[in-house]
Amino acid sequence: GPQIGAMLKRLGVESRFVDGLRVTDAETARIAEMVLAGSINKEIVAWIGQAGGRAVGISGKDANLVTAMKVGRDTPDTLQGIERHVDLGFVGEPVAVDRTILDTLSGSGIIPV
Repeated sequence: GPQIGAMLKRLGVESRFVDGLRVTDAETARIAEMVLAGSINKEIVAWIGQAGGRAVGISGKDANLVTAMKVGRDTPDTLQGIERHVDLGFVGEPVAVDRTILDTLSGSGIIPV
């Protein structure tokens, strides 16, 4: 979260939140992936290596590891006394995990990150 927010700010991309969830357009999703699958993931892999482990960085996109379903939020419109559905963009919740790549890496003594 904070690292993504800092990068978005550095790149001049404004964030909007609904009920604590970031509304994520395509550019924000690209930047979030860059931060999480890039710098943070690689930093964790390096720490594991420094501690003597063997690790490889992957993301939920790799080998179709994670399948997610798009989510939105209903939020009250106090002026009209109704609830409105808010499209959160590229926000989803995981619905399935294909463990194949995780099991393959782990079975080879490699820690998937």
